[in-house]
Amino acid sequence: MFYSVLGLCFITVFVFSMTVFHFLTRKKQNIARRIKKYVRRDQDGEANGQQVKADRERRRGPVILGRFLSEAYRSSMKEELAMANVLLRVEEFFFIQAVCALLPALLLSLITGNIIIPVLSALLGFYSPIIILHKRQKDRLRQLDEQLPNALSLMSNSLKAGYGFTQAMETVMRDATPPISDEFRRAIQEMSLGATVEEALRGMSERIGSKDIELMITAILIQLQVGGNLAELLDGIAATIQERVRIRGQIRIVTAQGRLTGVIVGLLPFALAFIMSIFKPDYLKVLIINPVGRMMLLVGLLAQLVGVFLVRKIVNMEV
Repeated sequence: MFYSVLGLCFITVFVFSMTVFHFLTRKKQNIARRIKKYVRRDQDGEANGQQVKADRERRRGPVILGRFLSEAYRSSMKEELAMANVLLRVEEFFFIQAVCALLPALLLSLITGNIIIPVLSALLGFYSPIIILHKRQKDRLRQLDEQLPNALSLMSNSLKAGYGFTQAMETVMRDATPPISDEFRRAIQEMSLGATVEEALRGMSERIGSKDIELMITAILIQLQVGGNLAELLDGIAATIQERVRIRGQIRIVTAQGRLTGVIVGLLPFALAFIMSIFKPDYLKVLIINPVGRMMLLVGLLAQLVGVFLVRKIVNMEV
């Protein structure tokens, strides 16, 4: 029964972390739908502008927790949040991590009186928002890659109809669906505030982090500099990206069994331990009390991690 309670505590910590993360993120996104405000600094005075902005963000964020954040963590998490389109400051995200780690750990320490369970729950709660963030990054990146060929076709048809490049981007902003339309809208707003086409497109590439979009932007920038038929170039890029999306879809279908096998193999020992803790708790108690049993658990956990890593390397293919 003790181990069943332990398993339920871990599930509770994870669900609590997901609930807090999604609630705060959804509130920010609702505000951002009404307020679209993007500011880009001029090259003159850029260093001073960035310093003032950084100081203002530190003052507005959770001051006590923000003092412990390094610049490397700030820059890294800022890129991660931008790639996932999570409209939170770094300090706010770190505050969510701290709450998800400390609150369940405090409750479990009061309930169980054990130090190991609260520490494990704190680690799980701290990294749960990061796991959710990476999941959102992958989902959004897949949506962008799937929408990109249609967006390029819209731009190509607009150019063939006599529109300029900026007007073609506005066509994608109006007629495409999110999230690709949101990215084009942000690029157009940056250009309207004084940014060049190259700066706006490179900013889009840095925010998204997609190889397909990086290929598109590089080809467009080269074509705008040397000249030529941009509509034909966009048609060729759209066909290439569409073929890559099709191949990636086939790879996902072919490797579905392998990925499912990896999930089952990874969760099977924990599921068996949970079931045995309910029906035969004495069996697992020996593994925890005996030093040899603890060593066997450690070796088994390391072997489990190596196996999951190898399965992921086999089924994950780059296209």
